[in-house]
Amino acid sequence: MEGLRRRNGPSANRVKLIRAAKRHTGGRRVAERQSPDLPGPDARSYDAIHAKNPALEDVPNKCDHRRRDRSRAGGGGTVVRSRHQLSRRRSPRHRRRPGVQRSGTHSHDITGDGIPDLIARQPDLNNGSLWVYTGSGKLQGTSTFTAKTLVRTGMNGFNWVGTAEVTPNNDSDEYETAAEPPADLIGRRASDGALFVYPHSGTFNGGSTFKAAVQVGTGWNSMVWMTLADVTTDGFDDIISIDAQDNWWVYPHSGTFNGTSTFKPRIQVRKGRPLWELMPTWSRENADMVGASLATGEMVGCAHTNKFNGLATFQTDCKTLAPVGTFAQPTTSWLSLIDADGSGTDDVLKRLPDGQLAIYPFLGWNHDPVLGSPVVVGQGWNSMDLIS
Repeated sequence: MEGLRRRNGPSANRVKLIRAAKRHTGGRRVAERQSPDLPGPDARSYDAIHAKNPALEDVPNKCDHRRRDRSRAGGGGTVVRSRHQLSRRRSPRHRRRPGVQRSGTHSHDITGDGIPDLIARQPDLNNGSLWVYTGSGKLQGTSTFTAKTLVRTGMNGFNWVGTAEVTPNNDSDEYETAAEPPADLIGRRASDGALFVYPHSGTFNGGSTFKAAVQVGTGWNSMVWMTLADVTTDGFDDIISIDAQDNWWVYPHSGTFNGTSTFKPRIQVRKGRPLWELMPTWSRENADMVGASLATGEMVGCAHTNKFNGLATFQTDCKTLAPVGTFAQPTTSWLSLIDADGSGTDDVLKRLPDGQLAIYPFLGWNHDPVLGSPVVVGQGWNSMDLIS
């Protein structure tokens, strides 16, 4: 695999990708366990570790998935398996709409300074208050993120919220800089799976930061997991999703921001999956595929081939990035990505069951270990039910 490419400081960063996945704990509390030290990577086969081999089915290739799922459910509406249910392989009658997705989001610059920021939702305030925590560009404990700013209220109707580059920015640079527009806000409505983009106004200004919502898709609750990332390497973030049969799909950005025509028909890129999914920009411009098992906590990475080519988009000779126990369910209630240290590559953000927020800095794809020791950057984050 190619070596890690670094950039000069946070203003040269272009944080490319979000990846999201959800899990269910049934409301029970789980005990915290300290994260173990991380050994070096070794070459592994993704399919040998995690993948399944389900038969493909003929499904619509547009952004509306509802017809397929209604026929499967006997006309009763959108029905899918949750992550908890998937692990038990329950029968179709037990499947239900996805809840709040618990991993995979990718942080972008919101404030306009070229440094990635965190977005978090506080569900018990004003029917879902959305806050931006300004990134400092340095991994420095509880000073990593500075002041918080309220940007939206009434966001409890969404079961996934993230940031991505969806609207044109007239900039061919593949990485975020202070000179290009900050990222847009995206949300999936829980009631019907409708997907909305809130274009960034170009100015970080509290409740006026994002413009009115524009619908770009329908029926996305049929997907067990979804996120956005520039997999096709054209400067726009594409939608990546996983269906109930564990097939990975990419919906390429059309290059224009045009309602439900913004994203093109889907192309399959992978079969099978673990239960946490991430898409970091680590060794290349193109987002790599990274997954961590909910059950074991092991993290495995499969590099992008630098070419968008269906099932051959990602390498199959994968490697272990973190050992068993690192990101397992008893120690992890959230998992996402952010370039917190200004290196130009993504670090792994983890929330512990006690509400601590910790970041595992990325040291290098070929480094031993790949991830550094966790740094606690916040306390009391259990008050937030979405982090991006």
